Amino acid sequence: MTQASVAEILELPVQERIWVVELIWESIAADPEAVEVTLQLKAELEADLGAGCSREQVKLHLRHGRWGSA
Repeated sequence: MTQASVAEILELPVQERIWVVELIWESIAADPEAVEVTLQLKAELEADLGAGCSREQVKLHLRHGRWGSA
């Protein structure tokens, strides 16, 4: 793939746009230290440590089709 403008990328078929996103994500993941995590974001992440569901809870909700009523 050669260099392309955003408009050209947006004209690509969905599968090719997904491929472009994967390439971009992999390039970011290759250098995680370059991603700045602000103090505010760190505080939010630490505050939400107890939030969410376990893997087993998610499986149970999906199995019984009750995700919205959890």
